[in-house]
Amino acid sequence: MPSATPSGTAEIPFTVTAPGRATPGDYVGGLLTSLKQPDDAEGINGDRRLGIKVRLRVSGALEPALAVATRTSRTTARPTPSGGGTRR
Repeated sequence: MPSATPSGTAEIPFTVTAPGRATPGDYVGGLLTSLKQPDDAEGINGDRRLGIKVRLRVSGALEPALAVATRTSRTTARPTPSGGGTRR
């Protein structure tokens, strides 16, 4: 496991490989780092974590599309002070 001194840095190379069946487009993911900091005087171990966003674009011809299969709506709140309301 890679590590660095408290005042130092560490470069950790990594590779992301998209599955062969991945369709062209944008994808998101993330990495999580963890830094454990023991405090012997207090007897408490701290764990500082940092999340890093990863954005990935699979190249190829984009085919944007949107399909709405069903449409429903309901409400349980009364939208007007007079108590009237409609359900659509």
